[in-house]
Amino acid sequence: MKGKKLLTISIIIVLIATLSPVNGDMAGEYLDKVAHLIVYFVLGVSILITYGSKSKALQLLLISALIGLIIEVIQQYIPGRNTSIFDGIANTIGLIMAMFFFEDKNDFSRKILNVLKKWN
Repeated sequence: MKGKKLLTISIIIVLIATLSPVNGDMAGEYLDKVAHLIVYFVLGVSILITYGSKSKALQLLLISALIGLIIEVIQQYIPGRNTSIFDGIANTIGLIMAMFFFEDKNDFSRKILNVLKKWN
């Protein structure tokens, strides 16, 4: 297992972004889904960089998807938040996209992954 800097930062971002109370003035329903997708995409890529594309990484991605769904249920108790199955779906799609991005061997994804691996 490599360094965990990126993974730690990703987990902190997910927790702050999903468990912080908000004032209810969301930027927009669709923009919210895009934000969920991006945050969980970054989390997924950081898991894959840290653990590689082995079964451990796949287990962590599945656990992350489950935690994303659990967080959605918890949000009904946080001021300004509500439960949305569509947020859970966006979280899961972000993780799936991370798997495809990590496994894709095109030049762009390789360059991005190399930079992230060096930083991690």
